[in-house]
Amino acid sequence: MDAQAWQRLLDHLACGIVLYDADDRLVLCNADFRRLYSALADELQPGRRFEDILRRAVARGVIPEAAGREEEWVRERLREHAQPTGPLVRRTADGRWRRIVETPLPDGSLLAFSVDITEQVAKAELAERALADARLARERLDDAIEALPDAFALYDADDRLVVCNTRYRETYATSAPALNPGARFEDILRYGLARGQYPQAAGREAEWLAERLQRHRNPASPHLQQLPGNRWLRIDERRTRDGGIAGVRAEVTELVRREQRLVELNAQLDEARARLEQLSETDELTGIANRRHFERRLAEEVSRLERHGTPFALLLVDVDHFKRYNDLHGHQQGDRCLRQVAQVLAARARRPTDLVARYGGEEFAVLLPHTTRDAAMTQAMRLLAAVDDAHLVHGDSPVAPFVTLSLGGALAGSEPRLSTEALVQAADRALYRAKAAGRHRVEFA
Repeated sequence: MDAQAWQRLLDHLACGIVLYDADDRLVLCNADFRRLYSALADELQPGRRFEDILRRAVARGVIPEAAGREEEWVRERLREHAQPTGPLVRRTADGRWRRIVETPLPDGSLLAFSVDITEQVAKAELAERALADARLARERLDDAIEALPDAFALYDADDRLVVCNTRYRETYATSAPALNPGARFEDILRYGLARGQYPQAAGREAEWLAERLQRHRNPASPHLQQLPGNRWLRIDERRTRDGGIAGVRAEVTELVRREQRLVELNAQLDEARARLEQLSETDELTGIANRRHFERRLAEEVSRLERHGTPFALLLVDVDHFKRYNDLHGHQQGDRCLRQVAQVLAARARRPTDLVARYGGEEFAVLLPHTTRDAAMTQAMRLLAAVDDAHLVHGDSPVAPFVTLSLGGALAGSEPRLSTEALVQAADRALYRAKAAGRHRVEFA
């Protein structure tokens, strides 16, 4: 093949071809190379030295990257040309990019070819910008996560840690060594559990672990989690679009402690109310129920009788000749005597529903729910005998040398719609008959 045929062949190639001899003088170049350096058409003649062509190209502005540093750039390019080490990428005057490969031949000549890589460069630049944008977005996301006042963690669809902020590591300081990207949530949880990070799990670790994993993998409403030192977190977790789990842990210790204090105060208040209620219905002298308590219970029994027809008995009890006891033994001893009588009566009220109350002065009242007349009479006689057996000395009683009782009883249930007033009056009349008959006895209405 003659030289012209070779030239025609080279001119059909879609890449620039140029050959320099051992003296670095131009031997030939193809049409693509001439089009690339059209501004140097008069220079691209066989026999012209590479350096001369290069300097003319720089002088005519064909090499944009040499602008402002022409001589320095020429020296660098001559070194690259003398000892090629790899492909070169150059930007042409029309803004396109070429990849240049210079290859020394055995005879000392040098063959160079270049191809247009503008599209590849554009794609690479686009990819680089996209990568830079992605890096910037990630940095912004990281900054945003770090700026959160609450602890944040993101787990992927396989429940492995993707990212968490510093606040998250501080919050779960015990588990911090396990908080590594890629670590499974369950493994992190077990790590903290084994080291006492979750007081709520104490004594029921397996159950607690199952419950926590269920809540984590099926997030719904927020829930509270306790940490050592009575610290509390509000955990709010949500599924992401790709199946992961994003969660925020907010410190709510003060709110929970305030709620705990409020619960404690309410409990103390309830206890105080109950105590006040008890005190308001307790006789200060004897320690048994007072008249207010008695009247409330009497009204309840009457109401129960009206609803269910359940009979009950009322006993009014009077300490015989108590004024004479006070006159002889003194009021202080009289108070002691009343306390002793109250204790004896209360001790004989055997059923939980029975009530013994101080009615006033030396009078007592006894309520016996769910009872018959005969049973009420039997109980009244027991009370009478119990005080006798106590042998409480009475130095001025015409009845006996010891304190005695008189009792009047009435049964509710034998008459329809009996009022509390009528029942008390009936028992009082019976008591009056007992005292009129000589005292130390029981009379029933």
